[in-house]
Amino acid sequence: MKKQILRFGLVGVINTLVDVVSFVVMIYAGTPMIVAVLVSTSLGLVCSFSLNHVFVFEKNGSVDRTSIIRFLLVTCVGLWLIQPVIISGLAYLLGNSSEIALTIYKLLATAVTMVWNFTWYRSKVFSSR
Repeated sequence: MKKQILRFGLVGVINTLVDVVSFVVMIYAGTPMIVAVLVSTSLGLVCSFSLNHVFVFEKNGSVDRTSIIRFLLVTCVGLWLIQPVIISGLAYLLGNSSEIALTIYKLLATAVTMVWNFTWYRSKVFSSR
């Protein structure tokens, strides 16, 4: 399991870079926060499934429909529900929605989402059961 966690962390760094860089670019370009979250997380989604499937959980071979559906459900709840709630909640509670603040909130929300994802990916999405 330690190997999985390390690999998951590496994949998480890659996905986070894709997600956060695209989010920051869109925020600085004036894109509304919710749109920026949806687009940036969608970009990371494709990368995440592929790398988790092959590299983290070592599922070499064809992808079954059940894994894709479970992955999408778990990931979308994390990225499109948990993240916007955390980002919006922090912006509201702390009274700061500057670009820098939103970027920090995004990083915090990403950390929470990574724990959520690993837990569900390991137990339901890519499990051997």
